[in-house]
This record gives sequence, C-alpha cells and structure tokens, in this order.
Amino acid sequence: DDIAQHLTIDPQGLSWTGRNWNLPPASQAGMNGSRQKGPFMIEIVGDFDDGRDPLDGLQRQAAIDVVAAILHVRQLGTGQVFFHRDLGSPKSCPGSGVDKVLFINEIQAAIESMAAGRPGGARRKPAAKGRAGAGARGQLPFGREFLLGHDVTIDPGEAARGYEAWEVPEHDLAAGAIQADARARARVAGGASRDLSAVLERTRPEWEVLRPHVVNLSRGLLSQGGQFTMPDGSIDGIVEAIRQYAHTTDEPRVMMHAHGGLIKETDALAYALGTRQWWLDHGIFPVYFVWETGAFEVIRNRLGLGRGIGDWWDRRFERFARPLAKPLWDDMKDYALRASSPDAEAGQAGGAWIFTQALSSLVGNPPPGKSIALHAVGHSAGAIFHAHLIPALVEAGMKVESLAYLAPAVRIDLFKQLIVPRLASADLRHFEMYTMDEEAERGDDLVKPLGIPVYGKSLLYLISGAFEPEDRHAGILGLEERLTADEALVALFEPAGRHRLELSHARGKPHNPATRARKHGCFDNDDATMRSVLATIAGASTDIEFSLQDESCNKAASRDLAGWYGAGAPAVLTGRGPGSRVAPGRALCVGIDGYPTSPLLGCVRDAQAWARVLGDLRFDVTTVLDREATRQRVLDALGTLVESAEPGGMLVFQYSGHGSQAPDLDGDESDRYDEALVPIDYQSGALLLDDDLADVYRRLPDGALLTLFMDCCHSGTNSRFAPFDVRAARGDERRRFLPLTPELEDAHRQYRARAGSPRPTSPEESLPGLIHFAACLDDQFAYESDGHGHFTRVATADLAAAVSRGMTNEDFSNDVAARVIALGRPQTPRLMRLPATLAGRALLAGTASPAPSVGPQGAAGLPAAGDPAWDDWCLEFFEAGAAHWRARLGR
Repeated sequence: DDIAQHLTIDPQGLSWTGRNWNLPPASQAGMNGSRQKGPFMIEIVGDFDDGRDPLDGLQRQAAIDVVAAILHVRQLGTGQVFFHRDLGSPKSCPGSGVDKVLFINEIQAAIESMAAGRPGGARRKPAAKGRAGAGARGQLPFGREFLLGHDVTIDPGEAARGYEAWEVPEHDLAAGAIQADARARARVAGGASRDLSAVLERTRPEWEVLRPHVVNLSRGLLSQGGQFTMPDGSIDGIVEAIRQYAHTTDEPRVMMHAHGGLIKETDALAYALGTRQWWLDHGIFPVYFVWETGAFEVIRNRLGLGRGIGDWWDRRFERFARPLAKPLWDDMKDYALRASSPDAEAGQAGGAWIFTQALSSLVGNPPPGKSIALHAVGHSAGAIFHAHLIPALVEAGMKVESLAYLAPAVRIDLFKQLIVPRLASADLRHFEMYTMDEEAERGDDLVKPLGIPVYGKSLLYLISGAFEPEDRHAGILGLEERLTADEALVALFEPAGRHRLELSHARGKPHNPATRARKHGCFDNDDATMRSVLATIAGASTDIEFSLQDESCNKAASRDLAGWYGAGAPAVLTGRGPGSRVAPGRALCVGIDGYPTSPLLGCVRDAQAWARVLGDLRFDVTTVLDREATRQRVLDALGTLVESAEPGGMLVFQYSGHGSQAPDLDGDESDRYDEALVPIDYQSGALLLDDDLADVYRRLPDGALLTLFMDCCHSGTNSRFAPFDVRAARGDERRRFLPLTPELEDAHRQYRARAGSPRPTSPEESLPGLIHFAACLDDQFAYESDGHGHFTRVATADLAAAVSRGMTNEDFSNDVAARVIALGRPQTPRLMRLPATLAGRALLAGTASPAPSVGPQGAAGLPAAGDPAWDDWCLEFFEAGAAHWRARLGR
C-alpha cells in the first residue's frame, strides 16, 4: 500500500492490479484525495518521451479502453482525465511523446461507442470466454465493488493511514531509495535475491534439462527460492523420469550425488549440467542433491577459503577460525540431517525424505522384469549428507548397491553410527572411499608462491581442528592418520574386509591409477577417480574421459618431478625472470582525499599501496596525489602513460577517489548520464567523463594492454538513479560517490560549452586492449574504511600472489569480489566486459610475454640450476615474497 498505481498496463496490453482500489493513491502531495474519495491512478510501462518508446498497438488500445470504461461506469467526462505532468510533477509522465489532445479524443470515441452499445474494444481480438477484455461489453472486467464510490463500505473501525508519509519528493535519489528498500524487503521476504541478475540466473534456459535430475534443498527443505526452485510435483517428475529411463535399459542404475561444502548453488548446478550427459552415456541415471551449504559459503568468504583450498596459519588460524566457523559448520550438518528427516521444520518433511518416499514406490514396483539399483556418491561434506540419506533409503524399504565417499568430511563416530550397521546388514552392499594419503593431506596447498599466508594442511585438518566441537583432532573419516588409528575401520577395507580404500599419493610417489587427486577439492572432477566410481556402478570400465576438468587439479596431479616448482607455480613469479608471464611496464596511480566538499580518508593511501605492489612487480610507477590531481594533470599523465606503450607491453591505470554522474550532453548514454571521475578541481565543472577517458584509451597501440583498477563509484550504466544507501556508516567508513548539486551541473555544462565534448562512446563498448576492474556494480557505492578502500585492501593484498599463479583476470575478479562482499557492505567488484581477444588472459600478462614451457632449461621454462640466471630468478622470487608480506603487514 505504498505505491501510487491502482492499475498497470504492460506493453502487451494486459492490465495488472496494484494498489487496493478502495484506497486513494500514495503519490503526490495535495493530490491524493481522502479515504472516502480520490483519484484512480493508471501506470503505463515504457519510456514515452520524444524519440523513445511509442505508445501504440495493444498497449495504447488497452489504456484507452480502461480509461473509457472507468469514465463510462462512473459517469464522468474526459475533463476528469489528468496526466501526471498536469499535477505539478517535474516528470513528463506519461511522456512528452504522448499527445494529450489526441489521446483524449480517442477516449471520447470509445465512450461514445459504449454509450451506443458498440464494443469499445472492437479493434482487439476477442477475449477468451470468462476473461472479457476491458470495454468488450461496455464494462470493466472487474466487479463494480472495486471502484471508488458510495457503493463501497469502509469499516469505520479500521485505522486510517496517514498517506502524507508516502509523499516523497519526485527526484532520482528518492526513487533510488524506494528501489533499494523494495529490494531489501524482497530479499527478507523471499529469503533470496530478487535483483535482476539473480532473476535471470534463475531462469537460465539450459538448466531446464536438469529438472529430472536435481533435488534442490534449502535448510533441508525443497527450495522455493534461490537459483532453482522446486515447484509442486517436482519430485514426482524426477521419479517419473527414472521410471521412463528404467523402461529403456536392461539394468537400470540410479546414481545419487551430493556435492561438498565449498560450492555455491550455481556451481553445483553447473557441475550437474556438465556431468549429467557423461553418466547418461554410460547408461546411468544421475540425481544431484544440491543442498544447503550456505553456512560454508560464509566461512569461505570470511576466512578467504576457496574450493579445494583449506590452508592458513595452522593452529593459530584454527583458534581464529573457530568462533565463526564452528556454528556455521554445525548449521550445515543440521541441514544435512533435516534433509532426510520426516519432520525437518514445523512439521514439513525434508526434501531428501520426500524423494526417498516417492522413489520407494518405484523401486518396489519397477517396470516388469527390471530391478532398479541405487548408488550414492558423496564428496567432502556430501558424505555427511549421505550418512543421513542412506538410512532413510533403507528405512523406506530399499537397498543401496554402493556408496562412494570422495575425501569425506564426515565424523568417524557418525559414520560408525549410521553407515557401518547398514554395511553389516548388507542393506548397503559395497563401500569405497577415495582420499589422500597422509603426506599428500599435509602437502595439500602447503606451499604457495610469493609467500601467501598458508594453513599448512588440507581442508579436512581445518575441519578437524576448528569446525568440530573438540578443541583439536576430531576424528574425520577422510584423514588417513585418523582412519588408520581405528582398528574397526581398518578391518572394513581390503585385505581384511571386503570394502575398498584408495589413496592418492603425494607428489614424488607413483600415482595410484584409481585416483590421482592431490587437492581436496579435486576428487569429484578427477578423471581417474570418477572412472573408478563409474566402474563400480556400471560393472565395467570406460575409456571415455570424465566430462569436467579443472586445470589447477591437473597441475596438482602432474607427474613432473623436475623440482618442487615443477607444478608450474613459480614459472610466473616476476616481471623479469625467464619464462615470466608478467609483462614489465608502466603504471599511473591517482589518489584524491582533499576534496573541498565530501573529503575522503583512504584514497591517497590506496594509490600508495597500489604503487608499492606494482613496483614490486617491476612496474615503473608514477603517482599523482591529492592537490596535484587536477583534471588536466591526470589527463596529461594518462596520455603520457598510453603514448609510452609498445606492442606487447602492459600498462596500469589506478584511480581512487570520488565517482559521480553528470548529465549526458551529447546523447550517447541510454540512461542520460555520463560516468565521471572527480578530480580535485571539480568545482569548476572540470569532470573527467567516461568519454574523456575513452578518447585517451583509443590511442593505445595495437598489441598493448591497459589494465584499469578503479576504486570509486561507477553508477549510471545500468540505472539512471544514483546509488542510495540509507544504512548508517560504520566507524570512519565513507562512500566514494559525489552527487552533483544543481550548481555543479551548471558548472559542468558551462565547462563543456567552453571545452567542447569528446567523441561519444557507448558504455558497453569494449575498447581493444582494455581490461577494466571496477570496485562495484553500477548501482552501488564503493566504500572505504580504516584508511583504505575495501576493493583496494583486498585486491592489493592478493595481486602479487594472483600474478604469480598465472590467475586469469576473470578468476582474480571473482576472488576479489567474494572477499569484498564478505566485508558486509553492498559492494560487488566486477570485471567489465572484455574484448573477445582478451578473454582468459592471465592477470597483468602482456601480449608478447612468453607462456611457460618445459624444455632443456628446466621445468616450466626456468633456467637450469647452476646457471647465473637461476640465481637472479631465485633472488627475484624471494624479494617478491618479502614485498608481499610487507604489504600485508603494513610495513
């Protein structure tokens, strides 16, 4: 009840109800009427200003029909029709392109047709029976009781609402506030993002093929939000798909997969999409449980973990991680339990339990002559999920042929309680486990180039030492040292028992042909492991490679034993070493704090931090700070930078300061605003528009690359509204957005009238050679606190390490975004759309930089030991590592 329109007419001519028709609108001060009598307001979807959307076709006819019908029913004349702009609004609504005289004449003609008994909507196609179109028989398609008037009864005991509270000033900041508030309400009400990007993600058409294969869960219940909803009948549809599959094969087999805890919903769906056909091609029907691991998502973001990376500062880090990680880990385990429970929450059954009940009917009554075999595969925390699902399947009257655990994160005592009895009773016939040997477990991500902080052991050790209730050394099944210390467990596996244990070996040992994964997160896409699992389920081996590959996993499993660096990491360490991917180049770093209005506190320090880390990477850095950073000085320095470029070289332009929006004076912006950087002399109107910068970027020589790191607000591309965030600042936190006052807008126009406008550019234009990292999305603020911008603090801490690993621009952007989001402000860094030729390129890699190669020099293109170049390379390696640590420690 905080909206104006009672009815909205969409471009297809359909009418949507909005505000209660018995209430006056919440709109414009002095024009809303009262609770007993007020205007009826209609909104038409579109931008109908001159030169934009035409108001025509079915949408125009619907608007005419509806207005005519209202006037006819209430016995009013066209003099009672007002445009929004007639009521004192600064807006042009319904649009400057809508001729009111012509529109009123068309309404009058429709009213006259109604009065004569002729159908006012004759130009439309007849509506379906029971859904007459507006005006089809001279009346509204709604009951008269909904219309304002004396035949409506108002409960005198109902408290009248003060509508003046909703009379907001009609300008863009207020509209942005309403938009932000609505998004926040939707997220709270629906438990999931309602932002457009998320909505589009949820409706990705390629995911529709997963409907017969995915059971999506949230808090153990069938998901009603997120990226992949489970509408009524979803489980029945999956079981029916299994039934139809069973008719087509002599030996129907169902594989039930539960993913690990370091994976978000979209990644789990992508995994299902990428592997589904591989299983089907081998005659096996896959079902994927995409289950609640949101708690672990928070752990990953807060602690800086990534999929397959569980290493930090050993015991110190375990103590640091415990207060945050333990309750969240407990929540995730609870969701695994709920999923297979008949009473998960408030009397609702868990989604996996619903699946087992529906599946039991089919397994108990399969197609004639068939027997449906069930198999389960659980990776990491997915082992906890299956520890509860297997008993639920058995209790529903089914047997499970095999269970495969991949690097299981389940507690040993839970495994003994829930799984071992089913093995003893033969309700679960075969169990096999794939995990790393002790040496490999302790070596998982043990060494990272450039001295990145490490935990020193695998993720399972972190779970054992920090996430479980014990202070230390909780028994986790996937840890070989915990497993071998338990005689009862050892007795399960060959040669003493009939079940199978396969260990992948540390680097330097021969590979186990059954599993080659040397990182915790790599088991579920390791080719050897997944072929071994398939052989158990299908009863035969396959020559077809597993359908998903992870390059980082392939490197970890490399047989190259030329040295500890043979996995390829240090081959990309510095800007000068042989075989390096980093292109030595030049950089410009700009930071502005001392604005006459809205000063900032962290931008100069940002520029200095960027200068240090880029200098350590052997860039020649120029800084322009504070009072020096006039519009002309920044343009001159940027022009000098670009003109110094050579084909194959790498340049960097970094900016920390205010961003803003300025009225678009040349008509190249669809949202009518130019993005702008705000130099120190902005009060004269001397803004640095996106068009100004593009003029300089276009002078970049062919083959040269320019990477931008922009720690400011970039609003305007996707929304005409300036960002608006009503949350209170925390501590010294500030937002890097400077809204232009009317005086500054006038100064901007006068400045442009004198200086002329640059060549227009599209905000979506991908300029050759340009790689653009932005600190936030177009409708967000960039924040600073504690002396640095949030984006800069994260990006500079990770830059050297990311370069050393040869990380792509896309992956670096994703990692930085995850860590900035974890800081708790609505700020999502992004990598602007890249030209096709730059997709997949390594961070700060020049086009002429050679990729690592293995040859007579040594592993991965390094000079051979004893060569003087090797001494230089080692010196640069350790210098870079020390520089990274100094940057992290602020020294």
